[in-house]
Amino acid sequence: MMTNEEAKQEAIRKAFCDKWDLSTDEYKNHLLTKKHWVDMSIKYGALSGLNYYKSPTPQILTYNNEIEINCEFWRPISLKGIEDNNGWTRIEPDDSNIPTEPDTYMGYSPTVGEVRCCKTSLKSLFKNGTITPFRIYTEHHKPIY
Repeated sequence: MMTNEEAKQEAIRKAFCDKWDLSTDEYKNHLLTKKHWVDMSIKYGALSGLNYYKSPTPQILTYNNEIEINCEFWRPISLKGIEDNNGWTRIEPDDSNIPTEPDTYMGYSPTVGEVRCCKTSLKSLFKNGTITPFRIYTEHHKPIY
C-alpha cells in the first residue's frame, strides 16, 4: 500500500497522462514538488534554468478546456483540490494517522461510497481494506428556504 505522499504523486502522474513520460526528470520533479502548476508565462524553454517539455501551454499539450487556470499558471482540472485531498485524510499504511478522538467519521470506499462510522469502526474498516480516506462527519442541516 502506498503512503499519502506516494499516492499524491501517482495522482499527479496520472493527471499529466502521456505528457508525463515525455517530460524530463527535472520537469517531473518540479511538478511533484511545486504544487503541480505549469507556468504559462514561460514559453519554449527553461523553468528556473531547467529544460522541460516543448511548451507549457495547455493548448499545445492538448488539455484545452480540461484545465484550471490561476493567473499565469495552469494544471489539469483533475488536480483541483489535491492540496488537501478535497478535505479527506488518506489513512497511512501503518494506520498511524487514524484519529484517537471519539467522534463520528465518514470513511470513503471506492465501491460503496461514503460510510458513516465511529473511530473503532474506522480502524477495522481500514484494516479489512474497505476504506482508505476519512473525514470528520459534519451533519448538514436542511435549507431554510
